Amino acid sequence: MVDQINHFCQLLLEKNLEIDLGRNVKNSSSDNFSKQVLWILLSIFIIFADQFSKYLSPVKEINSGVSFGVNLPFTLFIIVFFFVATILFLLKFYPPTAFIGKLGRVFFLAGAFSNLLDRLFFTGVRDWLQLPFFNFTNNFADIFIIIGFLGIIGDEIINLYLVKKSNTQSKGHK
Repeated sequence: MVDQINHFCQLLLEKNLEIDLGRNVKNSSSDNFSKQVLWILLSIFIIFADQFSKYLSPVKEINSGVSFGVNLPFTLFIIVFFFVATILFLLKFYPPTAFIGKLGRVFFLAGAFSNLLDRLFFTGVRDWLQLPFFNFTNNFADIFIIIGFLGIIGDEIINLYLVKKSNTQSKGHK
């Protein structure tokens, strides 16, 4: 596993990604604008795909709880709310450095926004996707949130690797 992460990080570095340890990716402003438009379009597509799949589904189960059909008491709901608020804070103030982190954030936020739309218009999330071997229904937005979370974790692993590698190289040059 460590060798695979090492190889992946080496590929990132070979692609001339100029990543500084301040978590800033250096690009021209027109290039950044084009990439931001693509990220926004991908977000809109993800939201549309989830909403359209819910519209076409014959199953119209409304889940007033959280993911995977879990109903939470109000106190636990508040704890989950603060956990999500913390994640959003981290997303805002610690931007991604790798492509996987950017993609993960798009999937995470688009999935969360799509479920928020359901909560606003249907007082719960429309779940329709029955997963094999599990006793609950789900939707694409929940799956997008999980994929996004994994991308964010992958980005953090890459960042830890790059910081560790940078520290090792700087100690070797002293």
